[in-house]
Amino acid sequence: MNCHALETHVNAQPAVTVVVFTQRDKTDHARLSDLLKESDSAAVELRTSDGKWHKANLVRLRTCFGRGMLFLAADSGAPHDRENFLLRFPPKKIS
Repeated sequence: MNCHALETHVNAQPAVTVVVFTQRDKTDHARLSDLLKESDSAAVELRTSDGKWHKANLVRLRTCFGRGMLFLAADSGAPHDRENFLLRFPPKKIS
């Protein structure tokens, strides 16, 4: 899913980067919302402008429809404010 970083915050202790994001394309709004609900607290991967895949943990922002938050290691190459990135979700859970 093509996504867009709204805000990126880096913290020294604990060493973590937090990214608030949404979908890049408006037409993907409903799809991202569904994926966030299905994948809340999941391990995901994102590819940033450096071309590498980075591991992150995802949470759905329940008070902001269609937005999520990523937690990454502080030195992991997280996207910057207003940067686009590709987000890979875990396989869909089968009930």
